[in-house]
Amino acid sequence: MALTPGPFCPQCGTPLQGSQRFCTNCGTTIAEHANSPTIAASQQAPTIAATGQTHSASETGQAATPPNALPGGSIYSNRDASLLPPPPPPPTYNPYTNPYTNSGPGEQRSYAQTTVPDAYTPPPMITPPVQAGAYQVPAYAQKQKGNRGCATTSIVLLLVLALGIGGYFLIHTLTSHNTASNNPGSTRTATSGTPGSAVTSTTQGTTPASNSNAASTEQLNLQFTYASISITIVSTQLASSFPDDTSTTAGSGGIVRVNLRENNPTAHNPDYAEGDLALLLFPGGTTAQAGNEKDLVSPDAGVNRLNWLDFPLTNQVALKQLTLRVGTSSQSQFDIPLQANADISKYQDKTSSPGTQFKYGPLNMTLKTATLSYSYNDNQATTGNRYVIVTLAAVNSTTNSVNLYPGNYMRLQASGNSIEPESGYTLPYSVNASTSTSGIVAFLVPQGTTSFTLVMLAQPDASPAISQVTQNFQVQ
Repeated sequence: MALTPGPFCPQCGTPLQGSQRFCTNCGTTIAEHANSPTIAASQQAPTIAATGQTHSASETGQAATPPNALPGGSIYSNRDASLLPPPPPPPTYNPYTNPYTNSGPGEQRSYAQTTVPDAYTPPPMITPPVQAGAYQVPAYAQKQKGNRGCATTSIVLLLVLALGIGGYFLIHTLTSHNTASNNPGSTRTATSGTPGSAVTSTTQGTTPASNSNAASTEQLNLQFTYASISITIVSTQLASSFPDDTSTTAGSGGIVRVNLRENNPTAHNPDYAEGDLALLLFPGGTTAQAGNEKDLVSPDAGVNRLNWLDFPLTNQVALKQLTLRVGTSSQSQFDIPLQANADISKYQDKTSSPGTQFKYGPLNMTLKTATLSYSYNDNQATTGNRYVIVTLAAVNSTTNSVNLYPGNYMRLQASGNSIEPESGYTLPYSVNASTSTSGIVAFLVPQGTTSFTLVMLAQPDASPAISQVTQNFQVQ
């Protein structure tokens, strides 16, 4: 027997099953037996007397529907329910596919037998399909086409290009800085007559420095003694400025830095001002005073340290053409060429060892050594002079002590002058019985003198009296 078409969705017109509560296409709720088609009398089941309770329209507000009504509107008795054929199974529910193969009214339908979910919540705002049984994706839900991929690729390419350009300039800058380094021992000159000018090398084909503050360096290692302080000129540097010196005003040729090592082996500090220690001499005899120094005062006793003096360079000149003048105008000065292997032997100490013995009263004396030096007892020799420092040993073989004050009985003859000892000698004035002692006595003599006579004056008041004794010696 052919199936009679069922009701349709009042919202979208999709065919419905008789017991279907929701439209499978638009989700509209379907009232019970809404739009139920009228079943022909010939198709109705035999009318059976109602035994259940009836409801009127006035009680429900709707047309009265007996609880035992058939889908076509016939009434049956509960006791005869077993005589009716079983209801067909519910169709398979698919929210995206119309279960009917043919959607035209009055046409035969087929469906799969499966279980319908107990509850279904319709999707919101579903656009009705153009045709029954076909689902069209709404325009707002369709995938939008755009150029997002192209835009991302463009951004990545721009970043790679920017990083490549930045890296090129960074490598170029570092390479230029390394190339500008000067070879040790080469000649350097200032390249312009304005403060802050660059310093370049002019020998061995070295590439000029591009950094105006890059210092050129000459290694020297020249050692001498000044005021009993051992000083080594380690190196010189030429630059437009130095980061640790903000006081020195650069000259037209920049700034020359003289790096020093200072060692005080004595027990005292000579207390001279480092700024007064030296002058910088230029070719032609002009000088420049230090504009700044690392340490203001000479080193304390036992201190070994590094120091520097900065001088403004008044004109363009090579470092090896400069001279450092050490000492004040009232002292014996050293003019030291700022060149590696410069000969400064004339400023070094010279020592001889006569080892001569003589007898002075009850004492047996020995002239052990004699030294020519520009320094003695933390002092620098005065202008035109230097010190002769003699080391004497005394042995008292008697049973009585001998008290002799060196300042009273010792003299040194040099260049026709009789010279008294300098203060600070260490030879004891008292020698106990059966003991020996030794010490030094210094004399300030004219520069250039190499032959000397040590005079031990007579002591007529001594008991027994002591006659004068002389002893000649030389220091070459």
